[in-house]
Amino acid sequence: MSISNIPSIFSVNEESSSATFTLKNDHLQATFGNNGFLKAIILQGRSVPVSLEFVKYGVKNHRETSGAYLFLPDKAAVPVSSGLSGITVVQGNLMSTVSVQLKNVLHTVKIKNSPGIDGIGIDIANFVDITAERNFEFAMRLTTGIKNDNIFYTDLNGFQVIKRTRYSKLPLQANYYPVASQAFIQDQEHRLTLLTAQPLGGSSLESGQLEIMMDRRLNQDDNRGVGQGVLDNLLTPNIFRLIVEPRVIAKESSISHEVPAAYPSLSVHTGLFSILYPLYMLIPTSKIGPIKTTWNAGGSLPCDVHLVNLRTMLDVAGPNTFANHNEAGSATSLILHRLGFDCGFKSPGMTCATNGGKVRLADLFPNMFSEQVHQMSLSMMYEGVDMTKSYTLSLLPMELYAFRLTRS
Repeated sequence: MSISNIPSIFSVNEESSSATFTLKNDHLQATFGNNGFLKAIILQGRSVPVSLEFVKYGVKNHRETSGAYLFLPDKAAVPVSSGLSGITVVQGNLMSTVSVQLKNVLHTVKIKNSPGIDGIGIDIANFVDITAERNFEFAMRLTTGIKNDNIFYTDLNGFQVIKRTRYSKLPLQANYYPVASQAFIQDQEHRLTLLTAQPLGGSSLESGQLEIMMDRRLNQDDNRGVGQGVLDNLLTPNIFRLIVEPRVIAKESSISHEVPAAYPSLSVHTGLFSILYPLYMLIPTSKIGPIKTTWNAGGSLPCDVHLVNLRTMLDVAGPNTFANHNEAGSATSLILHRLGFDCGFKSPGMTCATNGGKVRLADLFPNMFSEQVHQMSLSMMYEGVDMTKSYTLSLLPMELYAFRLTRS
């Protein structure tokens, strides 16, 4: 759409200046360069350099080469030129965006004007298309002023975060690790966390750097059982959230470098949930009939307790055959997870509180389910202790609890 065709209710300016520009909300300011890529984030009046770029890896010409299972780059990554693509900046009351179309990726950054958790970070959406490339591995790299030396952190299956150490004596690919949901680097003053809505791989190959692989296209088989290269690439959306947090408690007071595990902040936990479990609006029509639009729940859970699942269980009393579909039963499974978090960071955008993991199901469901509650195994196959709904549960950090509730 040309500028002349944009409705007059929008104020449109065409800029030819090569100067940087800034977008902001109540929590942060983001500075962008003349190529449309992020350059710095300003928090509480202090600027934290965060330079974003895209890089590519080639393939080593050797007896063993990169394929579906092997990552064997020929050398260090080479920056991908941003070219002369136009930059589209949209500023609004609810959200501001910056979009840059490159050869292999449509890169969009969103800054949301939200007083809640969505406003503390920067949302990044990369729509990657490398179908025209050959032996091409495409990554996004963040270069910061954070002095993390050789230490960075990645999560294990979205549950626990473990310390990684980069060893210069090892080849580049040996310092790459799975990133199921998040990775971060930190120093005495700041922590930079990159949340991902899809499992990928990443590393910190230099001090202050954090990179994540987005897509790979390999033309040859790596002799690991696939029998072909990686040539089925499609246009792939990659969704991230970037959060920079100033530390309010010295790192030595909250976590030691000798400890093999680490914990996200409470804000990062909540920010991750918002991209992993987005809200979807379902609009009923007259053809569907009446829909109950309210759920009579009671109080809310503490900030550090996550309701993993609340699911109606099937009635398996009848014959379980393919011809007879089981109907919904009277029991409901409830799974709670008490988060482990680093208290060395503030929790902006959050209005809830923690209370040491104390939960009363009677407060959460005052008018739902019967008084009798059964603690269960996570598979819901084995019963544990019986209790009442008014019993106060004491949940331990980094533990999952399952319960069986029944309709009254």
